[in-house]
Amino acid sequence: MNQVEIPNFKCLNQNHTQSIEQICFNKQCTDSRLICQQCLQKGLHQQHMKEVLGLNALVSFIDDNNKSCDTLCETISKQGDLVLDSYFKLKNEIKNKYQISNKRLQIMDSGQLNQAISQMISLSDYKVYISKTIMDLSNEWKLKVDKQIQELLLKTVNFTEVRKDDEKSSTNLFNKGFALYNNQKFDDALQIIDKTLKLNPKNRDSLWCKGECLIMKNNLDEALNCYNQAISVDPKHLNSLSAKGDCLRGLGQFDEAIILYDQALSINSKHLDSLYGKGDCLRELGKYNESLKWLNQALSIYPQDYFSLQSKGVCLQEQQNFSEALKCFELALKISPFDQFNQIRKNKCELSLKKN
Repeated sequence: MNQVEIPNFKCLNQNHTQSIEQICFNKQCTDSRLICQQCLQKGLHQQHMKEVLGLNALVSFIDDNNKSCDTLCETISKQGDLVLDSYFKLKNEIKNKYQISNKRLQIMDSGQLNQAISQMISLSDYKVYISKTIMDLSNEWKLKVDKQIQELLLKTVNFTEVRKDDEKSSTNLFNKGFALYNNQKFDDALQIIDKTLKLNPKNRDSLWCKGECLIMKNNLDEALNCYNQAISVDPKHLNSLSAKGDCLRGLGQFDEAIILYDQALSINSKHLDSLYGKGDCLRELGKYNESLKWLNQALSIYPQDYFSLQSKGVCLQEQQNFSEALKCFELALKISPFDQFNQIRKNKCELSLKKN
């Protein structure tokens, strides 16, 4: 159990001058749970004195309650993961049944092709059915969860109002943490950023910067949690939207990442990281022409963007446009001369051009 220092609480009864010495834990009690000696002298809580404990009992009560809350939240998270997993499995099975890649086409016999065509023809009917089913389930689930959230908001005491002095201190500390992040001192930056969040848990820039530090330490899950918190504070926080897209892209969730990049680009259509991120996701999905559209937009803003050059080179190489791909890899190598990935790609382009 963590050591907790209990502050000196005043009695809620303004006529009482003594500090709180005991706590009432009786569930049905409607009197103030914070008790001073003057409260006891007035006869309060006499019917359930066994559940009136010393102030030190608050420490273990808070600790046990926090653990119970964490367990509940973990259970909710696991259930959410199971739902998402089912959606991803459904999506994959739909693609497996109704899509034919060139690779699959080459190994089919006539009977398999005939059956596949029949399945593809039936896609339009299935699309109507599954779309309505998923929509109905999603709406029902969302209504129930939203109702729970609303009830919690109405019944929850607001503990999170940030004092102006704390907000100012949090901003000042963030600037120090951000400078450490820029200097690639990620552990030091995290220590400062955590201090800013103790002062102001809703500091969206600190939440974003903490996520960026965690990304550099290859902790994608915790980083994603930070971006989600920042977006819950400000749904239009550009850096967090784009960074969450980067995180999902790193986890291989390319369609989901594109949604985040689109949200970021709706706020700033020239946001370089989002333009590159969307282009790279489309490349991973094999949509090379669409990918090049977004990568070219990124390069029109910053022609020396290393990642956009590399991704564009791969797209062009996959389209067998080896001469243009070679130019991209050569430009990328001028920026980072020792990058083995680009060097290997460059060599393959040169070999392909010689063969042609």
